[in-house]
Amino acid sequence: MHALIYLSNISQPLDKDDVIEIATKASIKNKRIGVTGFLSSRGSKFIQYLEGESETINELIETITNDPRHDIQHTIHLRNQPHRHFANWSMRLITTDDESRVLPDDTLISVIQDIAKSNYEPAIVDAQIYTIINRISRILYMPRYDNKNRTI
Repeated sequence: MHALIYLSNISQPLDKDDVIEIATKASIKNKRIGVTGFLSSRGSKFIQYLEGESETINELIETITNDPRHDIQHTIHLRNQPHRHFANWSMRLITTDDESRVLPDDTLISVIQDIAKSNYEPAIVDAQIYTIINRISRILYMPRYDNKNRTI
């Protein structure tokens, strides 16, 4: 299993509907090509995590890189992942509704920016990113509860 995560700056104004449309189209395509992951829009940044077969991921990131709506700043390839973290999501959109639950997303952005400035060993990079992705996947899979502690 191959995984890739990238951080990009949004290069043109996008509203919530634009981001939903991007995620919807990505979900349809990813389902067809066997890719899973998530997309998050944080202010003027996109962060996307993709997992699937190596060749498929490499072809997909080439297409994403050529998308004029954003400018990729950092890309990290995470090879030989033991399993899919987001096997049920062809492309989960993490919206502002999720922000209170997905605080590690901000940590992930900071870690990627720090890694880009430093010369870490690939194993350390993989371990740091893997730990955060694992935490995000567990948080996103947690059931939500209403005020009477019933799952909704």
